[in-house]
Amino acid sequence: MWLGNLIHLTFLPPYSPNLNIIERLWKFLKKKTLYAHYYDTFKEFKGALIGHLNQANQIHGDELKSLLNLEF
Repeated sequence: MWLGNLIHLTFLPPYSPNLNIIERLWKFLKKKTLYAHYYDTFKEFKGALIGHLNQANQIHGDELKSLLNLEF
């Protein structure tokens, strides 16, 4: 439903993690950083998360482009 020329309302179910872009990014980040990895300290874990976020666009750009779009 269009309201004027500026706002477009789209119905989302009450719980829809697949439609929420940040949830898709978190799932991708968990897959790349956490699955089958063990970190001895929280500092190592935090460094891995930050490193993957900082390099995600260069390393996984095409995969993220298809994953983080508004086309459901």
